[in-house]
Amino acid sequence: MMKVRYVGTIAQRIGRSEDTVSPADSVVSGQDLIAWLRETDDGLNFAFGLRKNLMLAVDGVVRPISSDIRAASQVAIIDPISGG
Repeated sequence: MMKVRYVGTIAQRIGRSEDTVSPADSVVSGQDLIAWLRETDDGLNFAFGLRKNLMLAVDGVVRPISSDIRAASQVAIIDPISGG
């Protein structure tokens, strides 16, 4: 299980700030996680689709979106426009 937090306009658009998920085994990177979340949730698909430069924090540390997240307990997906 992994906690996914949504920061900024993403949270505002979907009406929540976090989910607890069990990503598919194929989810390795932050990019994979975003793609998987887009497939599983229409609201997230819409919110992520509006932003091209999302940022990622893995267990509280800002990392490249291509970072391996398999061992993470928490991933935050940040809309950089939010000032987050």
